[in-house]
Amino acid sequence: MDKKREIIKTKDVNGKPLELAVILPNHKINQEINMFYNLKVSQLIREGTESGIRLLLRSEVEDYLIKAKIWTNQDALTMEKLGLTIKAIELALKKGGISKWEARNLAIKMGQLRNQMMELFNKKQQLDSSTVEAMAENYKFAMLMIKCTVYADTGKQFFVNYDDYLDRGEEVAAVDAAKFLSKFVYGLTDEVNTSFFENKWLQEAGFINEHGRYTNEEGELINQAGKKVDDFGRLVDKDGELIDGQGVRIDIDGEFIVDNAKPFTDKNGKQEFICQPQLKKEKNKKSVKKKSKSKKKRKTTVKK
Repeated sequence: MDKKREIIKTKDVNGKPLELAVILPNHKINQEINMFYNLKVSQLIREGTESGIRLLLRSEVEDYLIKAKIWTNQDALTMEKLGLTIKAIELALKKGGISKWEARNLAIKMGQLRNQMMELFNKKQQLDSSTVEAMAENYKFAMLMIKCTVYADTGKQFFVNYDDYLDRGEEVAAVDAAKFLSKFVYGLTDEVNTSFFENKWLQEAGFINEHGRYTNEEGELINQAGKKVDDFGRLVDKDGELIDGQGVRIDIDGEFIVDNAKPFTDKNGKQEFICQPQLKKEKNKKSVKKKSKSKKKRKTTVKK
């Protein structure tokens, strides 16, 4: 084949190694795919007109949202204010002249404001996936997958046709090919979005790593408040032990861990039992089963 392509190492439906080739779309392929898009738009509009039940065009969505009071003038005003505040913080960070930690707080606030802005934007865009254009774009990408995904060794199309793509689109190999093609066509990535100024600044200043996780000067993971966390974002002490918000040690279930627990006593002061910690999930399940066969697990220990 004389077309430029990339090899994708993946697995087939039986879990066996499979190599696919994703052909990088050239001008001819893009022209053909755009034709599929335009034909789909025309088809959806025609079918909607004939049936009397049609999808909205993107140009009609905002008017519909306003009439349905899903998107209001106050929402539009809030969106504008958030945008202006974000721009003001960006300018302050570019000017500098303040401490790194003060700038860090500004960058974090900038990200929080951007998230609020995205929530509002999503509110406005909630019907976009049901528009004529969105449906046609999904069809366009499906046709792109059919045209560009082939077996690496033979060059034969991985998907027979559109129906075959719909039936097999959730296969591991199909998902892997779609991820690669999406990155190439739309520039999508799994890494932290450094296109946002605040993330770019935080990474440059050493406050976040390449995965978008907050770090301290030693490179250890922390949360926004600067407290040390593990890989799962759970609070830990200096020794890496799990703790709650008050610094008390806990287990993976959030239960308190108490060393040297004292016994409970009866009304005469006689020691009766000590509260025993539950068996941890990390322990070997086989050993637990063997132990349970020989002797039932007791929740209390009686002292004589």
